[in-house]
Amino acid sequence: MRSKCIVCGCSDLKVILSVPDQPLSRYGLVKIKKAPVKSFPIEIVRCKFCTHMQNVAFAEGSVDYTDQEIKESRTYSDKMKLFLQSQSANLKGLHKTEKSSATVLEIGCGDGYFLSQFSEFSKIVGFEPSPEGKLARERGVFLIDSYFSLEGLQEFGRFDITILRQVLEHIYSPKSFIKEVKKKILKNGLLYLEVPNGSKSINQNRFHDFYYEHVSYFTKSSLLLLLEQEAFEVISCKSEYNEEIITVIARFQGDEAKDDVVFLTEKIKFIQAQVQTWLKESKKIVGWGTAGNGSLFFSLLGITDKEIEFVVDSDKRKQGLFLPITNQQVIPPSDLVKINPDIVIILSQFHSDEIANEARKLVGDKVIVNFFN
Repeated sequence: MRSKCIVCGCSDLKVILSVPDQPLSRYGLVKIKKAPVKSFPIEIVRCKFCTHMQNVAFAEGSVDYTDQEIKESRTYSDKMKLFLQSQSANLKGLHKTEKSSATVLEIGCGDGYFLSQFSEFSKIVGFEPSPEGKLARERGVFLIDSYFSLEGLQEFGRFDITILRQVLEHIYSPKSFIKEVKKKILKNGLLYLEVPNGSKSINQNRFHDFYYEHVSYFTKSSLLLLLEQEAFEVISCKSEYNEEIITVIARFQGDEAKDDVVFLTEKIKFIQAQVQTWLKESKKIVGWGTAGNGSLFFSLLGITDKEIEFVVDSDKRKQGLFLPITNQQVIPPSDLVKINPDIVIILSQFHSDEIANEARKLVGDKVIVNFFN
């Protein structure tokens, strides 16, 4: 059973749902009443750092999507059709190459409805292991009726648009999967992602959203962190379709072409968004470590003492003083006990391991965050 978050690697995981012996949900329909079915364990944990949720009891390869009994979702809803038409039009608008020479790939294309919206492109290619792929072929999709593999793609080179709709949550190792897509498929092109919105499941206590076929339950924070780690430039990230779906459009231009200034700026934006999320959840946050790093960290982020009041430092000469401009008060480590913070942000990379160990001794099972580890 996994012991670390599959997005950020944090081992501070909280069990939020544990139920044994559950049938498959989306792919568990049977032809005969009371037919014997295989059961699976569900152990959903939530990462206290990046908020990602995952089924740590999921066994790789345990769901067979090639099974003839699989009933993959088809596009019946008129509302969904309009949504998919709008999304494809947006992608076409962002795409710069002539349509007559452009290629688009969808991994897990289902019945091919979304992919067929790109029919004016020179080649539309789809992977779909389930029987639903037959419908995609009828819609003009060049179908590869198997699980995604780099084999057979050599003739196409890299793709201008790569699509992952309602797929990433099924992937056992999403970080490795995105890395493979980035290196072998995209050519300075667009990546379009759709995943179910895990935040809505939690906020509405929808326990029945957590079923075995999904390995991951993404939040905006965890999905953006996953992409940031692979140096994607995120063009848009939205909660759509009554906030049930998180959509992301991102661009990868190659590690060698990465604009370091943009990359650093995106890191600032990510941390700002994460801190604001915690504040909205009424989390009590403190920093640890002043020196130059601590002062500039708060200053660059624009975080004042109104958001984070205290910063810890072991140097007695600094205790009782205040950071310039942002005005956090410097306190001794012993004060953490009475403050009892929910989150401790490590600001000194030189002493990060020591700070993490000391913080845990003082405040126990809290979230110790190192944004740069």
